[in-house]
Amino acid sequence: MTTQPRKPSPRTVHRAIGRILYPFLLLTAVTGLTFRLGRNWFGMSKETGAIVRSIHEGSIVGKAFAPIYVLVVGLALLVMIGAGVSMWRRAARSTPTAPRSRRWHRLASFVLAAPLALSAITGIAFRVGRSWLGWSEDGTKLLMSLHQGSWLGPKWRALYVLFVGLGLLYLLGSAAPMLWRLRGASATKRAASRSART
Repeated sequence: MTTQPRKPSPRTVHRAIGRILYPFLLLTAVTGLTFRLGRNWFGMSKETGAIVRSIHEGSIVGKAFAPIYVLVVGLALLVMIGAGVSMWRRAARSTPTAPRSRRWHRLASFVLAAPLALSAITGIAFRVGRSWLGWSEDGTKLLMSLHQGSWLGPKWRALYVLFVGLGLLYLLGSAAPMLWRLRGASATKRAASRSART
C-alpha cells in the first residue's frame, strides 16, 4: 500500500517562500519608503522619483517585465500572508514557550497582515490593469490611493507608507535569524545523516 505524500504545512510554505522572496521584499520596502518620503519630505525630483519607482515595480529591467514582476512578488506575498495567518491559532497555544523574538515577529505580522495584503492586491491590480488591461490613469487612481495611503490625506500618506515600510523591514529583520538557523540546522542534519551511513 503506497502512502500519499504529505502536504506541506503552512509553516513550511511560509518559510520556503520567505527565503526566495526575501531580497525582493527588502528591495520593495526600501524603494517604497525612499520614493514616498523622498517626494513628500525631502524634495526628491520627479526624475529621481521615476527611477526609484521603476526599481520598486521592476520596470527598470523593461516595461514588459514590470507586470510580471509585480504579479509574481505580490501573489507570493499574499500566499505568505495566508500561510502566516493560518499559523496564528497554532502559535497562540505555544506562545509561552516560544522565543521572545518569534513572539514579537508574530505580533508584528498580526498588525501588518491587512496593510501588506492591501498593498499587494492594489499593487497587482494597478500594474496589471495599466500594462495588460488598458486601464486609464483616472481609472486606477483609487487603487494607487489605497496602495500608498492617499485616502488618509496628504499629511498622513507619508506616515502610512513609513508605518508599512518600516513594519515590513522589521518583519524581514526578525525573520532573518530564524531562516538562517533553520538552514543551518538542515545542513547539520544532512551532514549527520551522511556520517551515520558511512
